Amino acid sequence: MDRNAVRISACYIVKDEEENIVRSIASLRDGVDEVIVVDTGSTDGTIEVMKTLEREIGCSLHHFSWCDDFAAARNYALERTTGDWVIFLDADEYLTEETRGNLRSTIRKYGEHDGLLFPMVHVDEDGAILGEDVVLRAFRKTPETRYRGRIHEEIIKGGQPLRKIHTLRKDELCLYHTGYAASISRRKAERNVRMLLEEMARDDEKTHYYHYLADAYYGLENEAEALRYARLDVALGPQPRTNPASSYRILLHYAKSAGEKRIILEQAIRDYPREASFHADFSETTAYLLDFPNAIQSMKKAISLYQKQGGMPKALHSLATMHILQWKSILAQAKSIRVSACCITKNAEQDIERWLEETAIYADERIVVDTGSTDGTLDALQREKESSEKARRSPLHIHRIVWQDDFAAAKNYALERATGEWIVFLDTDEYFKTPTLVRPYIAMMSLRDESPEAIHLPLINIDEDRGNQEIDRMFAIRILRRKDSIRYYGRLHEQPQKKGGEMDLYREQDRLPILHLGYSTGRMKRKLKRNFDILQKEIAEIGEQPHHWRYLAESWYGFGEYEKSLSYAIKALTEGAKSIGSESDMYRRAIASMHKLNRPLEEIQAFVEKAINVFPDLPDFYGELSIILMQRGKKEEALAAVRRAMSAAEVNSSKEASSFAAQKPILLALLEELEGASRAVKGDGTVETTEEIAARVNHLAKQLLVVLAERLVRGERLEDLRLEAQLLPENLKSLLPCIEEGALTASHGDAYRAMSSCVKEIGSPVLQERYQALEAREEEGA
Repeated sequence: MDRNAVRISACYIVKDEEENIVRSIASLRDGVDEVIVVDTGSTDGTIEVMKTLEREIGCSLHHFSWCDDFAAARNYALERTTGDWVIFLDADEYLTEETRGNLRSTIRKYGEHDGLLFPMVHVDEDGAILGEDVVLRAFRKTPETRYRGRIHEEIIKGGQPLRKIHTLRKDELCLYHTGYAASISRRKAERNVRMLLEEMARDDEKTHYYHYLADAYYGLENEAEALRYARLDVALGPQPRTNPASSYRILLHYAKSAGEKRIILEQAIRDYPREASFHADFSETTAYLLDFPNAIQSMKKAISLYQKQGGMPKALHSLATMHILQWKSILAQAKSIRVSACCITKNAEQDIERWLEETAIYADERIVVDTGSTDGTLDALQREKESSEKARRSPLHIHRIVWQDDFAAAKNYALERATGEWIVFLDTDEYFKTPTLVRPYIAMMSLRDESPEAIHLPLINIDEDRGNQEIDRMFAIRILRRKDSIRYYGRLHEQPQKKGGEMDLYREQDRLPILHLGYSTGRMKRKLKRNFDILQKEIAEIGEQPHHWRYLAESWYGFGEYEKSLSYAIKALTEGAKSIGSESDMYRRAIASMHKLNRPLEEIQAFVEKAINVFPDLPDFYGELSIILMQRGKKEEALAAVRRAMSAAEVNSSKEASSFAAQKPILLALLEELEGASRAVKGDGTVETTEEIAARVNHLAKQLLVVLAERLVRGERLEDLRLEAQLLPENLKSLLPCIEEGALTASHGDAYRAMSSCVKEIGSPVLQERYQALEAREEEGA
């Protein structure tokens, strides 16, 4: 082919594009030899506009009766071209001012290829950039060149996708696309879903449609369906498509945490190792997760790939370079900064070795103030002191003081002996989920423009007696700067405060979580009386103060004095001292006390709704409301409340303490009961049968039964679980009284066999051990 004599045809299929078509044609008219426009049924002014263009610049207008088949319409246009090459644009796409003059020379340059991938920039109505990708928009025409596919059609040659394709640089040819305006995108997505589902129903090969359906449902903001089809598409492995990574983009968009994003990106990079943007995203995500060495390595890889693929945008390159320098500074700071780990102990032999092992990872010195241990705590401390001296690791300083029923005094004694710039003050029953991240986190905080004086960290209360099940979560100050002006105050439930002013606090939402064992069932019984005695001693000294009320509410609840608990909870809510990050606790305590007192459901509901008004972003109270509404027979309102709870939990925008993790299994069962009659579309495009729906609902009911059984085995009473028990079907609910009697044995007949089978199916470390022991006894008896 004489490349200097190459003839170029421009093609469009249009419907109601009077606002876009003129701009698009103008962007390429000087670079092509003919313009073919096929109208598929416009009802606006498109036809009149095209007739004007026919007269003025010689465009060729044709009409095609729309038959829900994009390939047919495109082939109709293709048959009317006379060029050697075809550039086929949508009306809402146009060449940029900077590159439109390069069209003919670029096609000549790459004329031996079968097709050209154009960089495309998606912009909104105001010109703001929404995203970028590459699209096949120009191809060499042969007698075998055709479009295939009623929707999301692709160009093929001899029945196969084009093989020799070149990706253009943005400075060669670049398209702008305006079709992502909200109203336009929704109309397109609705049309696409309809056509894709119809096409998929007729096609034996379903997998071809997964990524198209994921995109279409994403455009409709249907998260569940978008995620389902994106996951199905990703499960197919790497695909030879123009934009093969779109399903990963959908998964990343809906990811609920940085940890989830990291997992998605790791798989995306395995599938598409040359996709530079994945490496850049992985870099940012791992940096957020405090893995700075991996972040630096991944960003360098992204820069290298961008350069090999035509260059990285200047602004993006500057930002990437700046981030690498910041991350290197954090790593250097992590090596030089001095951190002190402090704790106070008394009879902590159960936990002290874990505390010593963990703090040696991140602390330059460890300071332990013992207030009178009589168990093996001091022996463990002395062994570690000698061992650390020999190994030359983080030195351990042991101090012994007389306990004066004053937690603040003991903690301040430790503070005054610390020499680090930063102090990590954990109780011995607390530990970091990932202790290796403590130093880089502190280093990062110390380099902030407005470096904080103290840090609120997420603290997750777990029950070691129930397989480390989460009880609730809150926020607590556990990292602070060493300053003479910062000291602890309060005999009980002590808090750090700054003399003469407010501390500069930083709230960490999800990184560096701390796990706390102190609210485990067995430990709480031992701690309750001790703490109450200290509280009463302080009240005797200074009188009952507003900041005591929340602790009195908790104490009286633990003693079973629910009227007193409710009274103090209400006082704390109306007149008490504020507690940053845990204001909602008193609403929970008041609601729990009202249930214990058998107050009318209407009264409890009114209080729950008050809590919702105060904490509209917290899922807990929507969940409580849904259970109450279900009890009152208001199923539609209950369904709305449980959906709102799940939605709030996914967004996770509240900075309050939450016990939603314990609620979630119950709410999932409630949701299934309320929605169980609706049929779900499965991954293969078919609909669940009645039997499949029943199996799914039954499985979730068994999960709820196991949750309630564990609570009964741990000592809770069935009468306290009556609301949750109402969510079980009758055949499973009937097992609960047997469980409360002690444990199901063979004497319970069918109930024993049903519960044993249920435990084996669902799994429960707590109950599994119980039933294995029971089965062993039964075998011995036999």
